[in-house]
Amino acid sequence: DPLTASTDLRCMAGYYCQSGCIDPMCLVDRGLPASAGVYTVIGGDCPIGTYCPNGTATPIPCAEGTYNPVIKQASCIICPNGSWCGLGFSDPIICPLGHYCPAGSGASMGNLCPAGTYNAMYGIWNVTSCQLCDGGKYCPIDGMNASTNSCYAGYYCTQGAVSPYGRLGVMGGDAGPCWV
Repeated sequence: DPLTASTDLRCMAGYYCQSGCIDPMCLVDRGLPASAGVYTVIGGDCPIGTYCPNGTATPIPCAEGTYNPVIKQASCIICPNGSWCGLGFSDPIICPLGHYCPAGSGASMGNLCPAGTYNAMYGIWNVTSCQLCDGGKYCPIDGMNASTNSCYAGYYCTQGAVSPYGRLGVMGGDAGPCWV
């Protein structure tokens, strides 16, 4: 019975009891007698986006990279592949364009696709899903969601280029001057 005091008088997992509570759940308005050492101050079910291990005085927000969609939980869930979770999240958020989000991604919205690549899809979780910048284009910064920057006139850019001027790029691409 969840209203029965535990032998060590700590608040039960999934619930919080602020200091001074003896009842393991400290639920207000549950009709518990204020006699026999059982009384209620403030407390209740651990809400969504938080967790409450045994003996919790105040609900603890789920850490970045985790979430909790239901009440009365003693722990949070790792954010799944293709999503990110900030502090105290009750549900994961789909990974945005220009990013990739492996399991456990936190408030930075996952990782940025590196320069020389872009990502035009939501919910990816692996850097290998970031696409090399298209030939004739360059991707100069991390986190691009399209390959839209054209190489400058008189220069060429192969896939993965990071510069329009002919400097060697990253991710296997390069650029260079056109020779006549």
